[in-house]
Formats: sequence, C-alpha cells, structure tokens
Amino acid sequence: MNQTRKILLLILALATVTVLMAASGWALLLIALEPEARTAVMGIIFSRWYAPVAGLLLPFGFVLGTGYLLNRYVFLRLNRISDDLLLMRVSNPGFRLAPSPIPVINLISSRINQLFETLLGVSASLEERVLLSASLMQRDKSTLETLVSRLVSGVIICTPDGQILLFNHAAAVLLGPDESNSDSSQPGIGRSVFGFLPEEVLRPGLAELATAASAGRESAGGEIRFVSELKSGRTASVHASALSDKEGELQGFLLIIRDAAGQPIKADKRWELATVAPRPVFYDFDLFAVKPPADIAATPLRELTFTVLDTETTGLYPSIGDEIVSIGAVRIVNGRILDNDPFDELVHPGRPIPAESTAIHGIADVDVAGKPDICTIIPRFARYAEGSVLVGHNVAFDMRFLRIKESRCGVRFDMPVLDTFLLSSVLNEHQESHGLDALAARLGITFEGRHTAYGDALVTARIFRVLMEMAGEAGYRTLGEVLEACRKSPYADLEY
Repeated sequence: MNQTRKILLLILALATVTVLMAASGWALLLIALEPEARTAVMGIIFSRWYAPVAGLLLPFGFVLGTGYLLNRYVFLRLNRISDDLLLMRVSNPGFRLAPSPIPVINLISSRINQLFETLLGVSASLEERVLLSASLMQRDKSTLETLVSRLVSGVIICTPDGQILLFNHAAAVLLGPDESNSDSSQPGIGRSVFGFLPEEVLRPGLAELATAASAGRESAGGEIRFVSELKSGRTASVHASALSDKEGELQGFLLIIRDAAGQPIKADKRWELATVAPRPVFYDFDLFAVKPPADIAATPLRELTFTVLDTETTGLYPSIGDEIVSIGAVRIVNGRILDNDPFDELVHPGRPIPAESTAIHGIADVDVAGKPDICTIIPRFARYAEGSVLVGHNVAFDMRFLRIKESRCGVRFDMPVLDTFLLSSVLNEHQESHGLDALAARLGITFEGRHTAYGDALVTARIFRVLMEMAGEAGYRTLGEVLEACRKSPYADLEY
C-alpha cells in the first residue's frame, strides 16, 4: 500500500470517528434528560429527521474535506519535495523545487533551493581539483591505450573466469567476423574469451597456469602456446600467461594472438607449456576486483552487467503480424556505460512498414531493403546480451517481440529483466509521469536520436544508472530486492 493511500484511509478513519463521537454525544444527552423531556426531544427528532442526520454529516464532511485538502496541498507536496531532494542529491543538483501556494511550504522550498545554491558554490573548487586528478589519470590511460593499439599482435587481458577486460584493435580484427563467417560476434568488454577462442584447448591450459600460480611452482612464470582455428574461421597462434599480484594471487590472464594462416594445427589440439623469463606486469583495472556472482538475485546491482535495449517496430501487436525493424542496445559493465561497444542493427521485417510507424521512428521500406531478417539478428543480439541482466523502458513491449521469435529463431531470453518505468514508479511514486521523456527531463539527461532504437537505449542506460543510485538510497541493494519492489508497482500488470 503506497503512502498516499494510507493517508486517505487515515482521513476516512478520522471522519468516521468524528461521526461516532457526535452520535455518542447525542446519545449521552438523551440519557441525561428526564423521561418527559427525552420523549419530547425524540418527538422533535423523528418529526425533523434531517436535523440529526445533518448534525452527523456536517462534522464528517468537514473532517473529510479538510483531510482531502491537507493531503492534496500539504502531504502530497511534501512527498514530492522528498522525491525531488533525492533527485537533486543523486543526479541533478541544478534542479529546483517549484513554488507552492502554501506559504510555509513555499518558504521551505525556497530555503532548500538556497541551500543547494550554496552547496554548488562550495563544491566548485573541489570539482576543479577532481578534474585535475582526472586529467592526469586520463593522460596515463590514453598513453596505455595508444601503446596497446599500436601493437601488431592481438592483445587480450581477461579475468580468471575468462571475462575480457582489455583488447586491442588487432585482437578485434583476428577474433571478429570475416567475409566467410559473418555470424561470428565481435569481442567486447565483459564478454567471455571462450566465445572467440577454442574452449576445449584454452580452458585446460589456463587451468594449468592457474594451478601453477596458486602453488607457486616454477612454471607459474611460463606460458601456454598453441595454434588453432578460431571461431571467426581464421587460424592463429595463441600465447597465454598468468597475471598475479605482488602476493602471488592470480588476477587474470594475458593472451597474445597472432595470425598463423598456413601453419599446421596439431592433431590432438593440445597446448604446449613453455618457460619464459620473469617480466614485470603493470596494470590498474577495476574489473579485476569483480567476482562472478554465485546467486544473481542476491548480487548487488553495482556488481552486475546490464544490457539496455530498445526496439522499433512496424506496429504494436506482434501476435497479429507486427515485426521488429531495428534493435539497439548498449551494455553497462562495472557501472560504466560502454557506448563504444554498441549494438545497432536494422532488420528486414518481411512486410511493408506502415507510414504511421515510419512517421515515429523514421525507418522506411527503403532503409531495410537488403538488411538481414529477424532470425539472423536475434541470435547476434542474444550473444551480445549473454550473461547480463536485460533493461528497458516499458520493456515488456520489447520482450514480447523478442520472445515470440524464440522458437523460430532458436534462441531463448531467460535472463532477468528490469523495467526503468516500473523502477521509477517505485522510487518516485508521487510523480505524475514516468515516461521516458519526462524522466530524462527530470534527471537532466539529453537525447541523442529520440525514437531510434540505439538512441533510446542509450538514454535509458543513463537513466538506469541514476535510478540504481536512487535505489541504493532507498534501501534496495540487490537485484532480487529491486525485482520484488518492481513487482509491487501499480503498473506491473501492464501487458502487451
């Protein structure tokens, strides 16, 4: 039960108690009278029945009306001020409380606005220092990126369980799709290295390196080597070595990949262990601290990977033939939006696109001519979103279009799904609108391509990142807690 409903029920209870007290007063008065007087009064009451009824209804109506006005102009306004304060503190300090017709609330709002103006001034000097430190960090980061990008060999750094933390352009070329195998996916931050390299060869080799590193054996400084056909269809040589911290604890693996076209592949597909001279390794990657979640529902939101998606369609009803014409998505890894790793695909719907739909998203028949069909794009998207939590705005609509194609296209979307519309309705229950435009305006987020699948997905990702902060402030820490709260939203029963 939300807070507004509780207040209304309390007002109704007070009005009822008032009527009961008035009736009790009438009863006590009659009891105190002499029998003759009581008879006379009762006669008057029954001859003019509307008088006692009015005597009961007037206080009931007065309390009910007063309570309604208090709720509408005081309690509801205070709740909205509470929501706006959370917004100002977490996301948009430039947002200001609106004036109120109630003088005392208007004074409070004015004082709060003045306080935030002062805080903004105080934080300006601190922000300058932070920007200076950030510029130094960015300089070091840019230097590292330049060095790695210029290497001719492909370079990948991954966690102990194979999650990619870093890869350069050469690795992307070797591991990505080529003309003969266009269905292979592109490597990306947070994805599994086993999706691109032969798992049956690489996983046992990495396990041997991990065992050697944890045992402190001499082979801990070695590397495994093998030549194999990649999932992209190319042949490559792979050298993999363990990365350990100063205490010798395994942090991940370094993989060096080179084109090996024409080189023979061993029949048993086994790796070789070679000993190399010790060499220093320098790194500073936050993802090394992220552990694979044992129970995803109990995992804090900040530790999860999210794929934020949006679709554009020919219409609103997939059950009667409407189709997807565009899928856009962006991933959030370790709290960071990876806008340099987008998913943005046009889809041939296999039917004409209605003019009224083109007027909304701008995609016409000519734009999708020659584009892949849905059963080509959906498996690519499934690989892109693998191992993540799906997020969208009114995402039930998008999921209906995706799930209706599961059996036909041979995919299954069984990962958890979060809706930013429902999450906003839980965290900001007193706001009038939770639409994408209204949310973006309140949070100070600008659109880059409204009503395009990728543009809306990117804005939704930015909104979701703010809502995650608000959820933490409201006491929702884990994915399971947020999902349970969303299920209780009054909008949770909407179907498409």
